[in-house]
Amino acid sequence: MAYKYCLELFASNCAKRYVKDVKREDLLAFIRKLYELNCGPRTAYNRAVIASQLLKANGITKLLRNRDWPEYVEPIRPIYEEEEIQALLKACDGEERFLYLCYLLTGLRDKEMRHLTWRDIDFRTHVIRVTRKPLYGFKPKNKEEREVPVPASLIAALKKYKASKKPNADGLVFPNESGRPDKRHEFKLKRIAFHAKLNCGQCVSKHGNKCSEGPYCSNFFLHKFRHTFATRNLQDHVCDIKTLQNWMGHKDLASTMVYLKAVRSKDVMARVNSSELAAFAV
Repeated sequence: MAYKYCLELFASNCAKRYVKDVKREDLLAFIRKLYELNCGPRTAYNRAVIASQLLKANGITKLLRNRDWPEYVEPIRPIYEEEEIQALLKACDGEERFLYLCYLLTGLRDKEMRHLTWRDIDFRTHVIRVTRKPLYGFKPKNKEEREVPVPASLIAALKKYKASKKPNADGLVFPNESGRPDKRHEFKLKRIAFHAKLNCGQCVSKHGNKCSEGPYCSNFFLHKFRHTFATRNLQDHVCDIKTLQNWMGHKDLASTMVYLKAVRSKDVMARVNSSELAAFAV
């Protein structure tokens, strides 16, 4: 079921009726089709792998040569440094501070935070749950509900925030002015970064907007909180990789393991600084 869309796309793009008749040219045509659909090289690679696995399951292997596969660079996931987090939170008003603290300390996706309700927060066991919301047609990614343990300090802050707010009719924690799920979390984040003079001043958005002139800096985006949550929990040995996979709501472990690249071990840094090679820089 996880591969259903990809395999249906492959079947619709392939002129062959039977799996046994599929050739290298059919896979190459599929990859070209993926690019026509504006898929990036990483996505095209992953979907070519899925199609190849179907063929392999039917005894057909090694159709694609090494040069046939889409090439991509696997980036290190960027995270917010402590100074950036402190500066951002300092520039927030009370409500914004609670919102972005929740992003930082839960690792929730944008849509998950938009649809977060007070019923999802267990003030007794200190967990926040991601659950489906039929009222808004929201379903967790991969169709799996989950829960994330959060610090007692965040639970205490949310209790204070709840007491200060007028109840929302649908129980949303962070609704917009109309009481509906707020789609402007990222815009607000970029606006805060701009007013706090945190923009890098160098980047230009795909629409030609310069971050030196407005809230458009590409260094500030919601998913970076999720990257920070994952990387820091591994770095600080809060959990193992399998536990983090469950907290993040990843379907496969490979999606979680990318965060190992950015983990900075304090023990490793101590050995690097005390090495004989490091002495040459003194």
